[in-house]
Amino acid sequence: MKRLLVLFCSIVMALGAFGTASASMCHDKDCSAYYDAFDVHVKLNYTNTSYTHTFDLDNDALKNWYGHSVDIDPWDTIKTAYLYVKVTDDYDVEHEYGSLTLVDNGYTTSPKEIDSFFNNYWGFNVTSLLDDHLLTVTVNWICGDFYLKYEKLYGKFCDNPPPSNPVPEPGTMLLLGAGLLGLVGYNRKCQNKKKLG
Repeated sequence: MKRLLVLFCSIVMALGAFGTASASMCHDKDCSAYYDAFDVHVKLNYTNTSYTHTFDLDNDALKNWYGHSVDIDPWDTIKTAYLYVKVTDDYDVEHEYGSLTLVDNGYTTSPKEIDSFFNNYWGFNVTSLLDDHLLTVTVNWICGDFYLKYEKLYGKFCDNPPPSNPVPEPGTMLLLGAGLLGLVGYNRKCQNKKKLG
């Protein structure tokens, strides 16, 4: 009986030593690119003063740079994210001004003149705003009239495995082993009392 008990305790302790919880690591070499483009072609003026769009990386139809579909799940990690918003002048003589608001953190750009001769865009690193894989962007009209052409969100993400049941830790295995040892000892004590009584 004593040998069986020692063997059982040795097995429980060995299993406890090897039963470690696994963690998901995300390295740059494991990352995939994503690209979410939203063509708008909306004219902003005094009758249409703002346009809001929400990027949803879990549900939008995403592509990589080669045009292949990309699927981001809620448990995946967004490594980098960049927002690019293009606006254009309608080539009239008015001065056009607009601003952009990142609704997720309340940041609004200072008014920007929309010129017909230069590239007019806003560009931001928005990685810190995508913990929930959502980004809401509002383009605001200030004066004149101009076109919102498109909004692009692109970057890299890590395709993590879905969450699974946790692996018991060594402390749990040791506690289970100690409880079983206690039961064996109590059973042995009861048997000895029966023999004596």
